[in-house]
Amino acid sequence: MKEKKSSSSQKLIRRMTDADILDNSVVFFLAAYETTKTEGELDYYSVNKLQYLHQVFQESLRLYPPAYLFVSRECGEDVDLGEIKLKKGMGIQVPSYHLHRDHELWGPDASEFKPERFSPENKSKSTPWPSRLSDKDPETAWA
Repeated sequence: MKEKKSSSSQKLIRRMTDADILDNSVVFFLAAYETTKTEGELDYYSVNKLQYLHQVFQESLRLYPPAYLFVSRECGEDVDLGEIKLKKGMGIQVPSYHLHRDHELWGPDASEFKPERFSPENKSKSTPWPSRLSDKDPETAWA
């Protein structure tokens, strides 16, 4: 939390950072799930069935990718992008942070936190997530 002294009253004011808000949101979400659950334990399989939680994680990773600056990949086949030609085996770097906030790809609200982007209804209508390599392989799905 950021601390700041108020000039008029000399009271200490604490402001929450984005990370504080995200951390608290996850705790509240999981606590709410636990109080509404009727039976069973919270485990890997039950968490995987929580669609909205999955959407929150996907949107969080879009806005705050773990590979903040560049993601390096090797081109798997020759690709012709008009003026740019990529050869198989060529190393490429993608600026993931900027790509995930590109208004052309994500719309005018690209900088806003909206887990609904990843709902089953919206996912089928939207542009494929640029940094996702494969929906099938969780080890390489996020960048």
